[in-house]
Amino acid sequence: MNIKKPVFTKEQAKAFEQVKSDYNIGVALSIHADSGDHWIHGLESLNGLSMDDFYVAIRWGYYEVEQTPEEEFVAHYEENRTLKDSHENRNGHAGSYLAGYLNGMKYSALTFNKVEILDSINKEAE
Repeated sequence: MNIKKPVFTKEQAKAFEQVKSDYNIGVALSIHADSGDHWIHGLESLNGLSMDDFYVAIRWGYYEVEQTPEEEFVAHYEENRTLKDSHENRNGHAGSYLAGYLNGMKYSALTFNKVEILDSINKEAE
């Protein structure tokens, strides 16, 4: 049996954690199974979740939080920093590696409107 890992928005994850702390599993499942807008008082973001996704998350705590494109880029960049550093040490062309990395990941400066991300990348490349 292969269980699909639900993906929650940050707002849903925050509301879900509140539900886990305020309700036992049975009550939470019962509320979520009711028809209509069953979650209120700041928990409304959970109303759009399927019963399957809610069950997997509440029963096993098995879910992940969706990242923005900027967060995905920064996380991937941070994970691969050591690879960039080892490449730079071999041939001294950190800028060319970084450009290839950006093109290879189909990211460009036009994709992001957060200047600080690009500034940090440029500082790393220097």
